[in-house]
Amino acid sequence: MIDKNLLKKKDKILQLCKTIKSNGSAGRASFERDWVRNIRYGVGDQWIWYNGASLRWERIDFTKKDDWQPRPITNKFGSAGGTITSVLTQREPKILVFPATDSDSDIATAKIGEDLVEVLSIEADLKTTRKMGGAWLVYTGNAFFHQYYEVNTDYGTFTVGFEKCQDCGTIASPQETVGGGCPQCKSNSLVKAIDAQGQEIGESFTRGKIKSDAVSPLEMYLNQKIENFKDIREMVRAKRYPIKDLEAYYPELKDKIKETPSDGLGDMGAVYLESLAYVTQGGGFQSGIGAGEKVPTATCDYLYSLPVDDFPKGLCATIVGDEFAELTDLPEYGPEKKRFLPFVFCGMKKVAGRLWHMTYLDDVAPKQIQRNKLEAFVDLGIFRMAAPHWLSRQNSFVVKPTGEPGQHLEFIDTGLPNQKPPQKIEGTNMPESVFKRIEMIDREIEELAKTVDVLKGIQPSAQTPFASLSLLTEQAYGGHKEMRDNWEDANTEVFKQLIEIARANFTEPRKRTLRNENGDWETRQFTKADLQGGVTVQTESGSTIPHSQAAERQGIKESIGLGLIDPSSPKVHRKILERMGQSEFGSGIDEDVEDASREWNIFVESVKANPENQEAWVTRLRDGIDNHSIHYLDASSRAKTEEFFEFPPLAQSMWIEHAAAHKNFMEAEKMRQAQLSQPPQPISRLAVAGGGKGGPKTALAEAQSLGRERIAGNGAQPA
Repeated sequence: MIDKNLLKKKDKILQLCKTIKSNGSAGRASFERDWVRNIRYGVGDQWIWYNGASLRWERIDFTKKDDWQPRPITNKFGSAGGTITSVLTQREPKILVFPATDSDSDIATAKIGEDLVEVLSIEADLKTTRKMGGAWLVYTGNAFFHQYYEVNTDYGTFTVGFEKCQDCGTIASPQETVGGGCPQCKSNSLVKAIDAQGQEIGESFTRGKIKSDAVSPLEMYLNQKIENFKDIREMVRAKRYPIKDLEAYYPELKDKIKETPSDGLGDMGAVYLESLAYVTQGGGFQSGIGAGEKVPTATCDYLYSLPVDDFPKGLCATIVGDEFAELTDLPEYGPEKKRFLPFVFCGMKKVAGRLWHMTYLDDVAPKQIQRNKLEAFVDLGIFRMAAPHWLSRQNSFVVKPTGEPGQHLEFIDTGLPNQKPPQKIEGTNMPESVFKRIEMIDREIEELAKTVDVLKGIQPSAQTPFASLSLLTEQAYGGHKEMRDNWEDANTEVFKQLIEIARANFTEPRKRTLRNENGDWETRQFTKADLQGGVTVQTESGSTIPHSQAAERQGIKESIGLGLIDPSSPKVHRKILERMGQSEFGSGIDEDVEDASREWNIFVESVKANPENQEAWVTRLRDGIDNHSIHYLDASSRAKTEEFFEFPPLAQSMWIEHAAAHKNFMEAEKMRQAQLSQPPQPISRLAVAGGGKGGPKTALAEAQSLGRERIAGNGAQPA
């Protein structure tokens, strides 16, 4: 979409874009140098040096003469980076949605908050976005998230039906009738609009998707002198695409898109990004041109500005070269009609006085260099000193020693009285202090990266109690508190923006299918009209902290031993299996849950079909087949639903009695198991003679009898 009024200011907008990029790149070379070094170190490309003339990292050139020199790499840097990344991405943040006020519309929107969060997460593929953003955050200390709504013919089309007012005959779109009924007479008597041929009247739209991109700091241009990102008022995201992709997406610009040169003049960030796509442990390549055939690319600039004098409604522009692909005012969002820049910033380690954050890996890099050099010194020492040598006169050997194992050596006997045979001098070992120094460097790297065994999921000892494991885990994650807090805050802001963008652009219903607590599949849907209330979004504090598997298993074990967890409960049992990674062993329990759900559905259908005929109501009870503990828990939870309270009082009483029967059998089984676990007792004469008519009744028999009496007394049909 191109706003013709804004297009009149084309030169001013293009100049604004160039100014933001120029100011944003000034003085950034030192930051970009460290960012690129960290990424290359992460993949194991570490024997490199920075060429200040070309502003590029280049591989150290070992000539053929020096090719024998060892260049070992034990990538502790990459290992530390992977561990820190897992701290961020191992667990997804738990997003909570609350009503902004106690108004009905706010409460109604908050009620679908869980479904909304799930739908947005899947549609925007936030799981992938977090992984990519986490990697940029760990290796550069800075990550951005760009939220937007993309309309694309690749997603297909859909039709939105219009509504007709029965009072005045006005035909209006759903957007026009949201919240106020008929836009003409305000009547709420609206029906589906049908034309003379009986066809539904509506409008066809191209489908869209809500998106969230993880953005590298190398793509972002903004005022670096502003310390707080929330104070930024204008920015540019510069991203390179293959020209053929841009031509397909913006066909109207097909003959106007020109290739962006890869010389790096004024756009080193794009050159670095293009080069990193080919970096490997072997060194990759050194310039902005990839191996093999070069793919022509062009830069697409996404310019955003909050309202200023020249643009009182803000500015949102997509610029390819000097041409506009999109040009609009900055959209207004939410009931309060606020405008915001659709970007979220996340930093790792704050540095006073500047926007850009540090990463823990900035401190690890010098230690990795030190380790590589020391390991090379060890290898060189072994090659030179550990191998044995021969001490002999010149030309005393018939054949020179080659070092081949088992080689037969002959020497020339001159017959001189003082001649000695050649002597073999054994090699010497490297000093132990050298290896201790390497171990010390490894410990220093772990301290700088704040990684310990528990953080990596390694249990210090099989007998370590849960309290000790928890303490070690807290100590480990305590060092990452600033990073975790920033990460959770960033996720909160991402969802706030996604919700506002969804309010404005969700023109078709979104659906979510899930399995509810009772084991039934349920499909929920919501539309744009359901999102009009105000909400508050928060991330549950600490929800992103990963749990060490060793600590979690030990905690479950101790909680069961203390009686804090009842593994006999099917829901608890299933949760335990999921936490321990053994959910496949719970298939039998899932069958029992489904059977209990089937039992409820049979009862519901019988009541709805014959609401006045109590004799036709069916409850099913099968001793020896039903898992009574699961059936009882399911029946009791059903008795707390809104659907249950809509039943006639007699039906409610019947179901409660049915639940009690399951409980009766469940308790009887527990008593039987308890009796079997007791040592045999001597049989008394009274028991042998009989305690009355029919002999003595056991507790099990009494419980079963009571259960059957209750069922028979309310019209149930036991199997």
